[in-house]
Amino acid sequence: DIKDLGSLARSKLVRPAAAVVLQLLSFGLFFIFWAIFGWFSVHAIYTGIVAGFVLVTISTIVACGCSFVPDFAPTHTDTEVYTLQLDLLKRTFESASGRADEAESDFDTVDLGDDPELSDLSDSTSREYRNSSPSADGRKIKCRIDRAFKFRCLFLWVFITSLVLMLPVVVYVYQPILRPMNDVEFTQIGAVTYDTVKISYRLPAYKTISLSYRDTLSSETESWTAVNPVDLVEANDFVAVVTVRGLNPSTEYEFKGLATADGSSTKTITHRIKTFPALNSPANFTFSFGSCVLRMYPRIFGGMEGYNRIYNIKPDFFMMLGDQIYIDSPLYLGPDTYPPKYRNAISDVAYQKLANSVPTFHIYDDHEIINDYDQGPDTDLFKTAMLSWRRYTGSKNPDGLALGSSYYHFHYGDVAFFVVDTRQFRSDESIPRDSTTKTMLGAEQLNMLLEWLNVVKDTAKFKFIVSSVPFSLNTNFKDSWWGYGQERNSIVNHLRAHNISGVMILSGDAHWSAIFKIQTGLYEFSNSPIDAFANVMPKVTTEPDEIVTLQSGHRYVNRMTVNTKVSMPYVEYELFDVDLDEANPPIVTKRLKLAELSPPSP
Repeated sequence: DIKDLGSLARSKLVRPAAAVVLQLLSFGLFFIFWAIFGWFSVHAIYTGIVAGFVLVTISTIVACGCSFVPDFAPTHTDTEVYTLQLDLLKRTFESASGRADEAESDFDTVDLGDDPELSDLSDSTSREYRNSSPSADGRKIKCRIDRAFKFRCLFLWVFITSLVLMLPVVVYVYQPILRPMNDVEFTQIGAVTYDTVKISYRLPAYKTISLSYRDTLSSETESWTAVNPVDLVEANDFVAVVTVRGLNPSTEYEFKGLATADGSSTKTITHRIKTFPALNSPANFTFSFGSCVLRMYPRIFGGMEGYNRIYNIKPDFFMMLGDQIYIDSPLYLGPDTYPPKYRNAISDVAYQKLANSVPTFHIYDDHEIINDYDQGPDTDLFKTAMLSWRRYTGSKNPDGLALGSSYYHFHYGDVAFFVVDTRQFRSDESIPRDSTTKTMLGAEQLNMLLEWLNVVKDTAKFKFIVSSVPFSLNTNFKDSWWGYGQERNSIVNHLRAHNISGVMILSGDAHWSAIFKIQTGLYEFSNSPIDAFANVMPKVTTEPDEIVTLQSGHRYVNRMTVNTKVSMPYVEYELFDVDLDEANPPIVTKRLKLAELSPPSP
């Protein structure tokens, strides 16, 4: 009867409301996938984005299906079924108007013919039905049906809320295109040795950078020593590295960079930098290292917290072991996105604070190219990636040991570091790990590493081999040294055969932090992520190496103290959890004396 029609119309408000709730829930699930689980696994980021789009699409379809039929589908007939008899409708109209002869002029009527169902209603028409006789309590049932208006409101709500909620995702995914940061300025202190300093500048509004310096003990009237000006050219994205040589060891200098443009426009940039101690002299210092920073929502505001923590640790220098950018996260958008990604990463306010206070040393890993890259130096992808990496980062490192190479070594007093390049020369990962021809470093780099170990054997108290990927066999995934077992074993065997002590491995990449005792006398310290998604289920076995500690699920930074000035030289490693309050003590502390780092034994 007519009362049922009113109930039916009112009940239809519940279904569109449920559709809207479903839509909001879908976005909630989307943000859970993306903003929370995305920190634990890179795949969850992709899953979250896909799941978010799918759920929003489903909720929109459900919302449309639950609403009244849209008028922009003229071939779609009204599917709502009303079992009202034509004569009942007429009686209702007549009763509502009070005059049967004017009913049809006051109301639209529909001739159903032989079809008892009411169909083909106009989407733009409102109708009012009144019961021909009041109910016992005098109520009248009123039902207003305006399908087009209700649908349009619902569709507009779904569209606007979808657009607003998906906007941060679109901005993040297409950030290198939407926000190329062409005008951003930044500076970085690069490699420092006992007699050399490198400083990198990006100043797109200026033409040249002129650097002058003097030691901080000089009087105010003492003249500055000038360095030849360097041009800031568009072909190099207005990036220039100024190298100052011939400095004195363990001396603090003041550097004044004067940037000039056409006309009288100038800008002065100052740094205070202390050179490293004399080669092979005793030293007492700290440094930090790690890898993996992904500048993404919701943690981009106020700078990367991992960098802030390292700055507050106040190390003497910082080593970035790769994945400074994620060119393939969440999507690889082409070679033109390399420069914006680097501008975005380097201009981070926390990184700028760190990179303008301490020397920084870098090496790249796979995400500066593409995930798990293993195709050698001759691909267009690698060449494009290296052009940007060297421009923004590699050029401020110590000079490579071979023409066109990125691996290098340096000293801090009587402590030596060799930073290897684990990407450029590696063999295809699909080759069996026990193949004698499979290489991570390539023949030339491997020979230089082994030769360097022989040279520093007796002159350096501690020797650090710095690798972007884990060295321990417990990390049994093919992208690490586990997948290149023969070459890895050749390094360990060389240490044993030549009785080389005091060697440690530094690594990153795996999104967890660990200390491995690889063999008696050989330790590895692995740390990541500095500020990216954390791996809550590390792919780490309990053998063959001993796990001293394994931390996962959070972001981590560290401080390594090295002291060779005491009678019993030592290193002390402290690990800090970025996701805990900064006032908390280190979650891991490990001290190793030089006597504990004997040549590896089986």
